[in-house]
Amino acid sequence: MSFHLFKSSEKLTIPSNKEELLKKPYTKFDPEFVYVPLSRNGKSLKEIRSVGDYVARGTLLALDDDKFPIYSSVSGYIKEKKEMEFANGHMQAFVIQNDHKQTFELREPLGKVSEVSKEEIYKAIKYSGCIGFGGAGFPTYKKYQKPAQYLIINAVECEPYLACDYLMGISHISLVFAAIPYLLKLTGAQKVFFVAKEDRELLIEEAINESKKHRNYCVEVVKVPDAYPMGYERSIVSYVLHKTYDKFPIEVGAIVNNIYTYMMLGERFLYGTVPVTRCLTVAGLVKKPQSVLAPAWTLASDLIKFCGGRSTKKPTIVVDGGPMTGHAHRQDFVTCLQSNGVLVFRDVHERAEPCWHCGDCCSHCPMDLQPVQIQMALKRKDIDRLIALNADKCINCGLCSYVCPAHIDVSNNVQIAKALVIKAKRGEKK
Repeated sequence: MSFHLFKSSEKLTIPSNKEELLKKPYTKFDPEFVYVPLSRNGKSLKEIRSVGDYVARGTLLALDDDKFPIYSSVSGYIKEKKEMEFANGHMQAFVIQNDHKQTFELREPLGKVSEVSKEEIYKAIKYSGCIGFGGAGFPTYKKYQKPAQYLIINAVECEPYLACDYLMGISHISLVFAAIPYLLKLTGAQKVFFVAKEDRELLIEEAINESKKHRNYCVEVVKVPDAYPMGYERSIVSYVLHKTYDKFPIEVGAIVNNIYTYMMLGERFLYGTVPVTRCLTVAGLVKKPQSVLAPAWTLASDLIKFCGGRSTKKPTIVVDGGPMTGHAHRQDFVTCLQSNGVLVFRDVHERAEPCWHCGDCCSHCPMDLQPVQIQMALKRKDIDRLIALNADKCINCGLCSYVCPAHIDVSNNVQIAKALVIKAKRGEKK
């Protein structure tokens, strides 16, 4: 075990840059093409459809080894297979030309909660293809393989710029609450927490009003401070339940899902639709910053063009996700189903200075790690020391880089260390 000299109790308030974005209703965009990936986690999928096939929104295109599905996000013809750059890597894709008819292939709705079994609810979640829409993209069904005491709806959205979950939440709060009784039956949970930032007054009001319509189950609306990374599920569980865990919230009886995930499950249970759209915020150096509801697997450049194009001619980078945890790209890419932002920023290179050993990265780390020590061990390629420092516990929140006065990309260095530790531990198991 590593010895932590610092014990972080700080949570940083960082500029949100989203005040105006929160006031604008989301818009809709229907692109000419989408590019549906044919691999997941580096493994090729079993293709169910072929080039030349006509597909509807929700038509099954491919399956992974666990029969987890990939669906078409538009209606139209599969024109070709093509290598594409995605937000999460380079892979082959079906290129589907949108006919803009928005024909939808529906599944059977679940019907009344009292008339469906737990097995039917679980299968509906798994074969919906629903994922964690907070950015991680973790298959939702895997969280519902065990009973739980608490369900937590994460509506915090603490990253700067991002406003899409808030806007969808105030517009579709009924869908969020529609999912709750099915998930309570499946898990056996007795309590639901709806968690949002304390200054998101309209969303909080909508949640309170909707909860009054569902007095047959217990929903508590919890207001959390405007601090980063308050939206991280470990922070939420600690704040709401006053409990800590090792790897997953289910260890303390909790299941945490993003508010958008609840919306998609509500649609699946009520109407038989599968999640093939994502609302994401397009902002930064664009002429018309806004949140856009678009089919999954839309090109980032198409979204930027829809929002008026770039507002500068200087070199830029485009970030998939939020500025703290997202990934920067210098070439065009296809957004993922879990993408929640396309942000355009100046491509600025700040000169890094030698580490000051000030400890700011340690005092702000939400996992109580020692990034400065991890960097030193990484430089020495001391894997044993990296393991002792728990480098694999990093959640990639980006705070260590944000607070570093020497402009060192600490977060990137810790991510490299994390990968080395994970690789080493896998080797030990073998």
